Amino acid sequence: MSLGIKIANMTLFLRNGEDLINSLNPAEKRSLTPFLTRTSSRNRTGHPVIVNVRRLRHSGLNRMCVVDAESLKLIRSYFYQFNIVLEKVFNQDIEEMFGAYLCENPLNHGRLLALLKDGRARNKIIIRDSAFAIYDRHKECYNLVYKKKRCRPDQPSHNIKHIKMLLRMVLNTKKDGAIIHASSIAHHGNGYMFVGFGGAGKSTVVKMLEPEKILSDDTAVIRRAGGVYNIYANPWWNGCSKTAMAEPFLPVPLKAIFFIGKAKKTAVRRLHYKEALSSLIFGDVIFQQSFLFDNREGIRSFYLFAQGMLGAIPVFKLDIKKGPDFKRFFYNFIEKSFDP
Repeated sequence: MSLGIKIANMTLFLRNGEDLINSLNPAEKRSLTPFLTRTSSRNRTGHPVIVNVRRLRHSGLNRMCVVDAESLKLIRSYFYQFNIVLEKVFNQDIEEMFGAYLCENPLNHGRLLALLKDGRARNKIIIRDSAFAIYDRHKECYNLVYKKKRCRPDQPSHNIKHIKMLLRMVLNTKKDGAIIHASSIAHHGNGYMFVGFGGAGKSTVVKMLEPEKILSDDTAVIRRAGGVYNIYANPWWNGCSKTAMAEPFLPVPLKAIFFIGKAKKTAVRRLHYKEALSSLIFGDVIFQQSFLFDNREGIRSFYLFAQGMLGAIPVFKLDIKKGPDFKRFFYNFIEKSFDP
C-alpha cells in the first residue's frame, strides 16, 4: 500500500512519506486527512505522480558543507537573475539544503549532477525554505528532499508547505494548473475566487458570505480540463480549517474571479484583460514569490496558464464594506450575472 495525497483530481504517491505526514501539527493533520488515500500499486489508474520523499537527518552538517562550483553553476542556470538582496536569500537556501544533501551521503553528489545535466528535462527543480524538489525524467518521478524544523504545536510546520511546493511543481510541469493566493467558495454549483493582498479580507469575505461550501480561505488550486477551469478544495488554510471537507475531490467550475479590497462603499466593476493580468501579477503573493523559488520554465508555465484563465473567466474589481448588506449585494450580483 502506498500513501497518497489526492488534490485537484491528481494523486501524489509518496514513497517513504509517513514521516513527513507525522511531523505535521494537529491542525494541519486535520486539514490534510480528508485528502489522504492508501492505494495498492496494482490498483493505480491513469498517470500516477510518484514522489520519492527523503528527510535530511543530519541538519547540522550544512554548517560545514559548501556546494561545489559545478553543482552551484548548474542549479543557478535554471533560475532568473535576482537583485542583490534576493540573490543572498537564494544562495542561503542553496547552501542550507544542497550543502546538507551533498554531505549526508557521498553518492548524492553524483546523483544530483546526473539529474542537473539532463538538459532535456525542463522545470526540473524548485527550492523553498528547508526543502527542494527535483524531477527525474528517466524514472518519471519527483524527488522531495526536506529538513525538519522545530515549531511550536500552534505554529504551522514547514512540511505542509513542502507538499504545496511539490504540487506547484507538478502543475507547472503538466502546464494545466496553478496555485493562487486566494480564497474561494461554491454557490449553486459554481466556483468564485477572491484574490487580494495580505489583509485585503480574503478569509473575511468567505465568512461573511456564509456560502454552501467554502473551498479555501487562503490558497486556491485550479486546473484546466477540456477548456473548463475547475477550482478544488485543498488542505492549505489560513490557520485551522473549521469547515467540513465533505467530498473534497469534486471539482467546481470557476465562474468568476474577484480582486478584492476594503472600501467605504461596496461596489463591483468588470476588469479588462490587461488590467486583470496586471492585478494578478502585482497582487498575488504566490506569483511574486515564483520569481524567487520557481525555475524559469515553472514561471513561464504559471504565466501562460494565468493568461489563458483570465482570458476565459470574467474578472471583476470588488470593493467591500463590511456589514450585513454585503452578502445580499454579492449574491444579487452573481445571480443576475451567472445563474440561469
